Amino acid sequence: KIQDIGAFAYGLGYGYAINNAGTVVGESYVAYRQFDAFLWTGPGSPMEDIGGADFFLSGANSINSSNQIVGIAQFDGNARGYLWQNGVIHSCLACLPGRRSPSPSTITV
Repeated sequence: KIQDIGAFAYGLGYGYAINNAGTVVGESYVAYRQFDAFLWTGPGSPMEDIGGADFFLSGANSINSSNQIVGIAQFDGNARGYLWQNGVIHSCLACLPGRRSPSPSTITV
């Protein structure tokens, strides 16, 4: 079933991943060529901007069953992967052991 989940101010957004609970993540434009990562938890709930003041041009690529989100964003002018968990953003996934890509695309369990 197709569900309109809305969009931020600029009216355009993309859902990139959905977990088993039906939570959707992606990106939505907030201005021309500027977008923020979002989290949508289901019908009747608004899209939540999970970006922070520390970064911009963020997108959420994947979400797991624990509601951990990975994506890419601009931190200090550099594109870096991030992990969003319980409202806290952990940047620079490429700096974590075993990570080589600055753009994480999936997260499991």
